[in-house]
Amino acid sequence: MPRQKTPKKPRKPKADFPLTPHARGGWCKKVRSPIYPKGKIYYFGSWEDPDGALREYLAIKEELQAGIDPRKSTTGVLPLADVVNLYLDAQKKRTESGDIRQRTWRERSDIGAKLLSILGRTIPASELKPEHFGRLRSELAKTYGPVALKNNISRIKGIFAWAFESGHIPAPPRYGPDFKPPAKRIIRAAKHEKPKRLLSAEEIRTLLEKANSALRAMILLGINGGMGNRDVGALTLAHIDRSGWLEFPRPKTATPRRFPLWPETQTAIQDYLTERPACELDLLFVTRFGNAWSWEDEKGAFNDEVTKQASKLMRAVKIERAGVGFYSLRHTFRTVADETLDRPAIELVMGHTGDDSDMGNTYREGVSDERLKAVTDHVRKWLFPPKPKRKTATRKK
Repeated sequence: MPRQKTPKKPRKPKADFPLTPHARGGWCKKVRSPIYPKGKIYYFGSWEDPDGALREYLAIKEELQAGIDPRKSTTGVLPLADVVNLYLDAQKKRTESGDIRQRTWRERSDIGAKLLSILGRTIPASELKPEHFGRLRSELAKTYGPVALKNNISRIKGIFAWAFESGHIPAPPRYGPDFKPPAKRIIRAAKHEKPKRLLSAEEIRTLLEKANSALRAMILLGINGGMGNRDVGALTLAHIDRSGWLEFPRPKTATPRRFPLWPETQTAIQDYLTERPACELDLLFVTRFGNAWSWEDEKGAFNDEVTKQASKLMRAVKIERAGVGFYSLRHTFRTVADETLDRPAIELVMGHTGDDSDMGNTYREGVSDERLKAVTDHVRKWLFPPKPKRKTATRKK
């Protein structure tokens, strides 16, 4: 029997036609979405009717960009994959508008994918029962520690709360008695089991002695005012002036922060500026190639040269303890600063958000510069203790 010839694909009716002819006799389009970042191919109409295929595509284009093919829904009940896709698409738009960080979207995307891998993509979202959530929690507990498990349970509940408020499910799911975060005592025990993320004054002085000009200035900012790796990476030239004070809202929370720079910190910054590579970026700290020291890519991955280079320096001076890195300077600052017993001043220095249950945050209209300076001076004396005065020998008469 002679082999049948494969029909020749038609040409596009015009150059900007968005669909492509497919061998199965219709038109297709590869569409990227939050749940299909590499794209998924969808099919429309037939070769004989390109206009009808285009109308079909345009009618559901936005749903496809959210990862949902409405043509497959015949009961009006959304499968779990569609609910997750809709949620992630909404969160992606919040990322683009600046409401949430790219890293936050990635965390929500990761737990959404985990949710689908455990419960399945096709199960109707509105038919989930307590036993489903019980199994979900058991599987999550195999992967995450107590703190991460608590956070991811909260993220999953956030997906369904959004779906209910958006009208995609008729009622919030019944999670049952088992889908709960770990008890507080378990979280506290897990925290106590971890090694302390502290550096001694002697270790910090050793780092300052061995660091290059950029890292020396960053380390001093870390212990001078509890600045983290993201904080120093986001500082701009405009933040450094002759006032001797630094006002810089935390990038993570946009919470105001203000503190005086030690003379050692000011000198280290000025020394670095004499060596700073010329580039178009207005960031204070740039690499020798003129790039940022820390940044988030479009997928939410955080690239952090501050931590990498600080860890490399710590290994070189034999500071090798689990959990100890550049961010330990922030932990160390808070631990030493707490000895001043001035919590409001410490939190303004560090850019901490106040506790909503603390009425003092409601009525407090400010913290004086004298109090801020007292906090940072206390840490400075801990790091650079005054040398003991030499006793002068008295001559015997």
